Amino acid sequence: MDLSEIPFDVPVILQSARNRKNLQNPLGSKHARCLENNRDIYEQLILRRVRDDKVAIQCVRNGRFLQCGDFNVVKCKNQNRQYYEEWRIVEPRATAVVSPLMHAQRQVMVHEERKKFVLELARCGMAAGEIESIVTRLFDMSVAIPEPNKGNKGPVYAKRLDEKSVLA
Repeated sequence: MDLSEIPFDVPVILQSARNRKNLQNPLGSKHARCLENNRDIYEQLILRRVRDDKVAIQCVRNGRFLQCGDFNVVKCKNQNRQYYEEWRIVEPRATAVVSPLMHAQRQVMVHEERKKFVLELARCGMAAGEIESIVTRLFDMSVAIPEPNKGNKGPVYAKRLDEKSVLA
């Protein structure tokens, strides 16, 4: 797969070529963010093409590449570009149709996710303004919904999560 074919505007799943464990990138962009309980919470990563359909994930701050080791621990350990650093792009296999009930459940889940994320950021010592900015970007951004009459083959339009939608 050519990197130009990656759907950057939707969540992308990256899988370790070595042990087939997945890493999720919910922002779906070239510059992913590692949102763990680390001191360096905004450690930026860049997707680098390795060969074929594989990518390496490089830390912007120190130039190290993300690895998934023997115990399924993901870390930026060294600057090698070997088997540990290869990741495969795994695209979603099917598109789910959202029913009104599923949409309501998604809204509740978004609010729960938001609450947990805010608490995690606060534990890491983030300021209230920074937390608000980050949470707004992550949870209030538009999502892509295919135009109903195009059979998922036509253009994709952005629609906010809080807008009501009737899918035909």
